[in-house]
Amino acid sequence: MSRSLFFTFIISLYTAALSAQIIIPESITIARDAYGVPHIYGKTDADAAYGLAWAHAEDDFESIQLNLLPGRGLAGSVQGKEGVLFDYGLKFTGLDTTVPKLYQTDISADFKKVLNGYVQGLNAFALKFPERILHKDLFPVTEIDILH
Repeated sequence: MSRSLFFTFIISLYTAALSAQIIIPESITIARDAYGVPHIYGKTDADAAYGLAWAHAEDDFESIQLNLLPGRGLAGSVQGKEGVLFDYGLKFTGLDTTVPKLYQTDISADFKKVLNGYVQGLNAFALKFPERILHKDLFPVTEIDILH
């Protein structure tokens, strides 16, 4: 391996490590008030996003999944003909290719950290409650899935 290729590889690994953060769920507090509204406390914005994803999933995991399915082209397999329209619509508009490109160029590093926190929270919920997953190929989700 040439030195420049090795250097590029090391920089890529370092950049990936910086963008992925370790979230400790035990350090996040979700307190619901008398009306059931979640108040989420964490040390970072990514921690709060993790807690937000968990609270969203507690409240309506099915709707979250129904919104994620077309991004993977899976809505038809869960919702039948109605779902196929959503799968087709996403392909027709080109969002399936535009969103990943724009994620790389137009999303700030800070916002990527928040998205990553949300994704980790949603995936953790799915892992804990696999019986609530609507389609076996939906999880784990990615930041791109959330943006679709």
